Amino acid sequence: MTTIIGVDGALAASGLAVWRDGEVSVRTIYTASTWTPEARWAHIGEQLWPIIAKEPNDTLVALEGVFAGKVAPITISLAMLAGALRLGLHYRGVPFVVIDNVAVKMYATAAGRATKREMIAAAVDRLKLRFMPDEHQADALWLVAMTTDHYGKPMCDMTQAGVKAMERQEWPKWRALVPEVVWR
Repeated sequence: MTTIIGVDGALAASGLAVWRDGEVSVRTIYTASTWTPEARWAHIGEQLWPIIAKEPNDTLVALEGVFAGKVAPITISLAMLAGALRLGLHYRGVPFVVIDNVAVKMYATAAGRATKREMIAAAVDRLKLRFMPDEHQADALWLVAMTTDHYGKPMCDMTQAGVKAMERQEWPKWRALVPEVVWR
């Protein structure tokens, strides 16, 4: 069972997209601002770990890179979450790729500074969604789309900017049987 997971990691609301043998599902993981950072990391991890296939090499996780914003405490909190997720994946033997947020936006919209609304609109249009994702789900979907594209099963047509975005990434050597996408 081949699984590709896209994680748009954030403390308040993390987007999660799961591609498993061609079927895609999405959800948002919410945490409360009153929780400790460790409780938030644990809750996000508790949603992620059960999704990983029984064989770690049958799963690849695409994490969105941490955006270095102007507000240092937020950037540090996001970096700590990213570190906790990466450590958890490492201990489980699950390969992962960290995709730069500018590359994700270029792949999705051809603009490295795309807004959340533009990312959502591109997901609905280019991925031919039958539902309206929230901003976190849209980012996670684009992480999955880039990853399935790299491993041979694109979920949408490639743009010139998408080619450049793909070239920006270092991809792990990973063998996967990647069937066609079926939305559920």
